[in-house]
This record gives sequence, structure tokens and C-alpha cells, in this order.
Amino acid sequence: MAETIILKTQAGRSRIIIGRKIIKTLAEYLSKLKLDRKALIITNSTIYKLYGRIIKMIVPSGTKYKTLILPDKEVIKSISYYTKIINTAAKFGKASNIYFISLGGGVISDLTGFSASTFKRGVAYINIPTSLLAQVDAAIGGKTAIDTSFAKNIIGAFWQPRLVLIDTDLLKTLPSAQIQHGFSEILKYGLIKSPKIFNYLQSRRLSELVNSSQIMEEIVSRCVKIKKDIVEQDPKEEKGIRTILNFGHTIGHAIEGASEYKIPHGKAVIWGILAALEISLQAQVLSLKDFLRIKRKTHKALENIGFAFNKEELPKQNKILRFMFFDKKFQDSIRMVLIEKIGKVKVVKNIPLQTVKKVLKNILT
Repeated sequence: MAETIILKTQAGRSRIIIGRKIIKTLAEYLSKLKLDRKALIITNSTIYKLYGRIIKMIVPSGTKYKTLILPDKEVIKSISYYTKIINTAAKFGKASNIYFISLGGGVISDLTGFSASTFKRGVAYINIPTSLLAQVDAAIGGKTAIDTSFAKNIIGAFWQPRLVLIDTDLLKTLPSAQIQHGFSEILKYGLIKSPKIFNYLQSRRLSELVNSSQIMEEIVSRCVKIKKDIVEQDPKEEKGIRTILNFGHTIGHAIEGASEYKIPHGKAVIWGILAALEISLQAQVLSLKDFLRIKRKTHKALENIGFAFNKEELPKQNKILRFMFFDKKFQDSIRMVLIEKIGKVKVVKNIPLQTVKKVLKNILT
């Protein structure tokens, strides 16, 4: 049976449905939302090959739809592909109203959400996340964005999806590398809010987790509920509460951008988490005893999911720092989310640049 979670903000309600084998029920949920009679479905070439045949079954009867198939690359989160979506929507919608459906991972949901937030000053959109990373994080909470050559997610808006349909059975078609990258966000949730999730990761191998549909559904549900609670308290990241979701992302995003997006988001965030742990010690937010314990357990969790600690693929320190300074969380000083203990983090300002350089040197060499 599917689980329904309602995320409520001043901008409205976002309904999140979690279950197995539920993708074909999307038309039923969309009918209840009473949306417009035209839908633009945005996906990528890989996802279309897997699920293109069911697209006609997931839109309500009487709804006209058009499918826009984009390349399966991070680079589509760009101004040029954003423009392509807007022009396609304008031509397809013409004088009528339209809504967007995102079918894909975090790149597709970010791009679709941002496009929806600006087309005709904002239209409804639906997320159908197909990757683990998107199911536990990217598709939830209404953060939408595109990248530039200067920084990741530097152009964006807060725009809540009307519906997020999470079918955990879609994860069965993912390559093991993408599953592994998705666990970076799960590790984040374990460290910032849920010792239980953290214990899952260090006590079970990736194959044990992935092969149990029940465990995967439970993990996804727990992560979604954590994010839902945080987003409801601070929907537009104005109070500093939502900022804790960026644990590991300040340096992670910088690594991702500095690599020209050759290093996937999930892998970059893992390196960012390891850096944040080290900086937590250097900034005296974490005691040496707790640091050694958390680091040991984190490494165990990463070994369980098969993470390869390949430092040779990481960009040079100066490139990482250059991208850090364009991070949205950089406010005249280095501001990062640091860990106090498993399940508790805090936002720390005025972190010395030398501290960051020292930690990056330790990680890169």
C-alpha cells in the first residue's frame, strides 16, 4: 500500500506518494488534482528507453501531452536547455494552460522545476523521481535550479511540486554506481538527523539494502520525512534551519563544478561530507574522540556501499576554492554546516580559509 506524506508551506501543499509498483497510478492522482488539459513531460534519453512505453498510461484521459527527450548529462541543467524547454512549452501550450511532468533523476527534476517556476510566472509541475538520489532528496522540497560555468545551482527558485510520486521499484533499473551515489544523501540524513539511518549504512552492505524492497522503501520514507519536517520549518531557507540539508554540499558542489561535472553529484557530496567532518574537528565543533569515532563509522558505511576513495580523480585545490566562493552559502566569509554528534549539526560562520585549505590538502593528497 502506498504511503502519502503532505508537505505544507505558505506556497501550498505538496503531496508525496511513496510505494512500489505505483507509477501507473499517476493518472488517478493527477485527475484528483484537477490540473490543466495539457502536459509537457520532460525526461532524458536513458529514462525514455526504459519507461517511454508507459508514458501514455500515466497521464489522465483527455489530457494532451508532449514528451521532450533531453540528453542524459549534467550539462542540460543550463540556460540553453532551459530555453529549449520554455520554447517547447510555449509552442505546445500556445494560448492554453499547461503543466510540466519531470520523469528522471535530480538533474531533470531541478531543470523541470525551475522551468515551471518561470514559465508564465509559474505553472504546476509533477515530479516522478527515477534515481535514488532524487527520491530521497532532489525531488522533494521545491528547490529548483540550473548551473552556469561559474557555479552549480546559481540560478534558481523555490517552487513546490504539486505532486511527487516515488515508485521505489524504479530503482531496480539503476546501475549500481547510481545507487551508490544516491546513498551519499542517505548518509547525509543519517549524520544530520537520524542515527538509525546511519546505523543501517554501517551494519549492512549495499547488496543487502538494495535487494530488500521493504528496507529501501523504509529508508526512502525516513529520508523524505526528515526533509519534509525541515522544509516546513524553513521553506525558503530564510531562518537557517533548512541550511543543515547542505551538510557536505559546500565543498561537494565545489568539487563537482571544478571537475566540470565529470564527478557525479553523489560522489562529490561524499567527498564533501568527509571534508566537513575534518573541518568540524579543526573548528572545534567536534572533539577528537567523537571525530575519530564518527570518521571510523562513516568510512565503514562507505566501504559497505563500495565507495572507492580515488583521490586521483579530484580537481586541484585552487579550482575547488574558486567554485566555493561562488557558492550561495558563501556570505562574505566561509559558512558551512558542521557536525557536533551523529544526528546533530550546526551552521558555522567565519571558518578561516586556512582551515579549509588544510583540510582540502589532507583530502587531496
